[in-house]
Amino acid sequence: MMMENSHKPKTLLIRMDKIGDLVVSLNASDHPWFQQRDYLWVISKGLGWVLESSPHRKNYIEADKAFSIRGFLQLVRDFKNSGADSSVVFQAPWFVGLALLFAGIPARAGRWSQWHSFFFFNKGVRQKRSLADKHESAYNWELISKGLAGQIPPLNVTFPKLSAPKLTSPFSLPKEFCVVHPGMMGSALNWPVENYVALTKKLSEKIPIVVTGSPSDRPWTQPLRDALSSQPNIYWLQEKMTPQQLLVTLDKARFVIAPSTGIIHLASGLKTPVVGFYSPRQPERASRWGPLNERALIFTPSLNLAEDKHCMATIEVELVFQKISEEYL
Repeated sequence: MMMENSHKPKTLLIRMDKIGDLVVSLNASDHPWFQQRDYLWVISKGLGWVLESSPHRKNYIEADKAFSIRGFLQLVRDFKNSGADSSVVFQAPWFVGLALLFAGIPARAGRWSQWHSFFFFNKGVRQKRSLADKHESAYNWELISKGLAGQIPPLNVTFPKLSAPKLTSPFSLPKEFCVVHPGMMGSALNWPVENYVALTKKLSEKIPIVVTGSPSDRPWTQPLRDALSSQPNIYWLQEKMTPQQLLVTLDKARFVIAPSTGIIHLASGLKTPVVGFYSPRQPERASRWGPLNERALIFTPSLNLAEDKHCMATIEVELVFQKISEEYL
């Protein structure tokens, strides 16, 4: 837990899911509502390093997404001790809303969806995020505007600038390289692994490549390594980096290639150019989950292929390679 003392009124900003979801929510504190008040982030346990690398460092507490009596009572205590008079839940397990109620937080904004949300959130807002007609950041701002602040026109929402730690990388990397991060958690469609193999092979003939990934990314990183282990100019760093080392690597990369996952948002926050692959299925589209980055190449199949589970294969390797060569090489 990291908290700063202040005499201003305070709002709890609650986002308790994956890395990318948290990163695209960090700009919520740029809302005009916070010109005269403070905020305290409530995030998933283990993600404090994201806040430590953002302008919002030290204004957060970590909580476990899994329910337990001890964890719930601690959350109620933390909410009471925060001094907050309001809260907005962007995403959290059901019991977080109950903890806000038990803690006596007067104004509780959130999305009215499941039955308990109508009971927990007295400043609720109806949203159909599955339509993906706005960016996730804009949906978050809407919760603050309509739930807490009254109608405030949305501004030009951009990511806060993340800061890579001032570390010397323990890995002997070349001065110029790009990052290929092919894996994801499976919340959206991904580009086929054979396409990543073909693109990585072609790119490695032009620029050194660093492959990153976590154990959950093995369905993509292992076939990539199996196919290209003898290919020169590729650095296999999957499952070898700390979060801080990953941030340094993303910051130094010429560009980063990834699907709809946290890595593409971290790279965007570091202002590193990105290449992304996005599903045409409505809840997964780039219109909602795309990187807020002035330099982004986004590839997605035709929307009329959204019902085809193999549609991502229609994004041709040669087209992606050509566009990358034109923009970044």
